[in-house]
Amino acid sequence: MIKPNKIFKIEEVFKTSKGHSLFHLIFKSRYEMGMFFLRYQEFYESINPEFRDKSFSYLDYLSWYTQYTNQSTFTYPKDFIGYNLPSDSIIDCYSKIPRGDKNKYDNMMNELVKELSSKSQGKFYIIGTIRKDSTYHHEIAHALYYLDPAYKKQMDYITGHLSQRFKRSIFNVLATIYPEKVFNDELQAYMSTNSAMAGMDEISGFSVKCKKYEKVYNDWLRKIGHKI
Repeated sequence: MIKPNKIFKIEEVFKTSKGHSLFHLIFKSRYEMGMFFLRYQEFYESINPEFRDKSFSYLDYLSWYTQYTNQSTFTYPKDFIGYNLPSDSIIDCYSKIPRGDKNKYDNMMNELVKELSSKSQGKFYIIGTIRKDSTYHHEIAHALYYLDPAYKKQMDYITGHLSQRFKRSIFNVLATIYPEKVFNDELQAYMSTNSAMAGMDEISGFSVKCKKYEKVYNDWLRKIGHKI
């Protein structure tokens, strides 16, 4: 039984044949969700290389993001509606938090990682959303890509057969908020779950090419026993 938490509910979505699980954190508050994931999400895939895979203070990120978005206030929690994290990145991030910079969200994350590691043969994936909608499915696609090599192989095969022109168009859209290291993962997650970023659906052939990704994703949902 997973311990209850004050800011989210948690459920196990699926477990792979190797015992690695996807856990869904369901939040009521977008503010709490954003602040909980912020440090770890930006460590994993920040567009700013000063934060990605680096040790950084929470306040330094808040200050940078406010300047980056050219806003008078910090808007991160309302700017993002879904989050996804592989366990190895969470653990790496936690180990690099500057001395004295841990906050209540870091303490929650640490407790969560300890519990989920024992329930998932060490390796797991967490996603966070407010509800089960297209964003929820987008995050499941990320989890499958990380947890199951067979799923990743199928999606990468489709991506490998896209034209260079089409991929460049998609990657140009992704580059506005993502680093290159997650382009293939983000491409398959957007194209398989009807959750296109602004500008993607204007790319010639986008909807048609999505169908191959959608079929693979839906087949895998059936395989893991999840409703489509």
